[in-house]
Amino acid sequence: MAFFRFYDKSHSYLDLIKIILFSEIFYMKTRALIIIILFWVGFIANAQTVEPSAVVEKGNLQLEFEALFSNEKAGVQKYASLTLPKLLMRFGLSDRIELQLQTIFLKERYFENNILNSSTYGFSEMELGLALNLREAKGIFTETALMVRMGTSDNGLLKNIGNNISLNFSNAISNKLSVNYNIGTLTDLAKQTFGFYILNISYNHNPKWHFFMENSHHFTFYSTNVNILSTGFGLNVNDQITVDFSAGKNLLNNMFFTGMIFTWVVDTSKS
Repeated sequence: MAFFRFYDKSHSYLDLIKIILFSEIFYMKTRALIIIILFWVGFIANAQTVEPSAVVEKGNLQLEFEALFSNEKAGVQKYASLTLPKLLMRFGLSDRIELQLQTIFLKERYFENNILNSSTYGFSEMELGLALNLREAKGIFTETALMVRMGTSDNGLLKNIGNNISLNFSNAISNKLSVNYNIGTLTDLAKQTFGFYILNISYNHNPKWHFFMENSHHFTFYSTNVNILSTGFGLNVNDQITVDFSAGKNLLNNMFFTGMIFTWVVDTSKS
């Protein structure tokens, strides 16, 4: 009887240890998954994500400086990120081809029970690509461009490579109203591939002020990962400078963001 009592007690202890270990492993896996999801959502959010359906003019260098803040909560966990600066350079190689270079600096902060667990800041990613005019707007035909970008991280060039491929369209409904949309695929640095579409409605109130509303989806064959609704406005300071402000929310979870883009166009052929 003593042997069986010892066996039962030992067996109970072993079961208890297994439950504790399983709970800890499950917690760590869940926490890691949440961090990945939050990072992904923060990564895809932009002040205005729709890509233009036409390249910049030949010889023009367009510099787009973006600052973006995003925040997301999931239970006791919170993820906050600040993209500053994010710089996109577009250069018109010809009337149909545009060269693109994008660099991203990212500050990330992860909280649990309102306690800061980690904070990082530094170079996050670089993207290099091209845009090509496929068709000009004529009658019912849409203005169309193809964009291809390849991206790598700070872990070393060519070690982790992602890509962003999209067809960019635009329909002019009137002199003031236009519908712009992108359809494409995005492969991140972890080699996960997603489809996406972006729908943007823009209204030019006058030569100085414009407003927009935008919806973007990122999805796989099995689920929709992101459904962001955003709105904003912009000011054309002059022919060379534009400033845009925006705010948005992911409709699938508790994430919101706000951002600003400063655009400066330089005609290099005059210098």
